[in-house]
Amino acid sequence: MILDEAQHLMKIGTGASAGKLLDQLDWIKSMTNVTGVLHILIGTYELLNFRNLSGQASRRGLDIHFPRYLYQNEQDRQDFQAALIVSYCLGQEFFSQFLIFYPC
Repeated sequence: MILDEAQHLMKIGTGASAGKLLDQLDWIKSMTNVTGVLHILIGTYELLNFRNLSGQASRRGLDIHFPRYLYQNEQDRQDFQAALIVSYCLGQEFFSQFLIFYPC
């Protein structure tokens, strides 16, 4: 399961609800244990603080940094264009499967 914008899991408030932050992390860990499904959290650098709240989650996780593409760098421009083309092609194939269930 991929959770994009996962840093928003941290936005549960302050005060009495602040203790629930670890509950959010424990819930993800429990869902992984119960279902056997890998959970991938994608988000901003704020997400690093969230994962590091728990030593157990920190040991189980892996941080992968995807640096920004720089327009000024020719290789970055080529890589970005290639990623767009692949994403478009994969998206077309992926979403075409749904037309069976949800025709336009």
